[in-house]
Amino acid sequence: MAVPGTQRTVPATILAPIYSRMVSHFDNQIMPAHKPYPTFALAAADVLKYLHNRYGFGLWMVTRTEENDWIVLHAEDHGYGVKPGAVFRWADSFCSQMVIGRGPCIAPRSDDVPAYAAAPIGSQVQIGAYVGIPLKDADGELFGTLCAIDPLPQSDELIKEQHAIELIGRLLSTCLVAELKSSAEARSDLRLDVSRLVDRESGALSQAGWEQYAAAEEIRCQKFGHPATLLSLKVPSDQEWPLREVVSAVSKVLTADEVIARVEGKSELLALLPESDSGAGKLALAKVEEALKAFPGIVVKAVSRDPRRGIQAAVEELLGSENQGERPV
Repeated sequence: MAVPGTQRTVPATILAPIYSRMVSHFDNQIMPAHKPYPTFALAAADVLKYLHNRYGFGLWMVTRTEENDWIVLHAEDHGYGVKPGAVFRWADSFCSQMVIGRGPCIAPRSDDVPAYAAAPIGSQVQIGAYVGIPLKDADGELFGTLCAIDPLPQSDELIKEQHAIELIGRLLSTCLVAELKSSAEARSDLRLDVSRLVDRESGALSQAGWEQYAAAEEIRCQKFGHPATLLSLKVPSDQEWPLREVVSAVSKVLTADEVIARVEGKSELLALLPESDSGAGKLALAKVEEALKAFPGIVVKAVSRDPRRGIQAAVEELLGSENQGERPV
């Protein structure tokens, strides 16, 4: 990933330690029996393999729902061609109907369930049977689902397995909550680390600080399906607002884990707001605009990270087509 104001990519020496802190080196190894899973990713992968071996089905997934995006975090695919990172419309899915009680968690013949028979995803891929279990976060809110589909109807005996699959889903949620907590703590620690890397003129994060923080957040987004909002603040060329004063005003309305950085060599700033969906992004934009009333003429824009494209694409969109490729995150 790159930085505001340069064409270079992030050096491996920066990315490697960030990645190693966030993703255990055990991720590509086979875990010995009876040892705890060091990461949610490993636990999810083994759970999906077990469920496929135990119950069949052409596709088992762990997913994240974020607004109307349905993001595949982990997949055990045997025929559908679905890979981690794929994004579908949440409203089209069987899972969106299941979590609001319009369909059962287990449907051996999904066409017999009106809500599933009418779901748009059924016209996109062949589905004869469905399993879906909600995954919850620490507050008991919906994070995503543990789910499965198969092109062929299955035996009604599968319904007897609902309690076992629900138990597995609850255990996965427990692993997830623990890792989300440690991930949030790692973000806060990194925020403190990069706070020492500042641009002297503006007081905003420097190039190096932005690189490290944005690269780590992109990994987090890919791992957990987190949203993010990015803001750009452009001081018009005919204004002489001191950047340090602008940064100070904006910083007062940002949270502890939200950062602001200077686009190198420009009178332009970027802000990254982790775990901020479109609604939170609109509120943040309004707060920033209010904070900048003493600086008329500054143009503020906001864009949400697209899970298909990442933070870099959001930055390029904010900074304009003429700058695309020059300041990757």
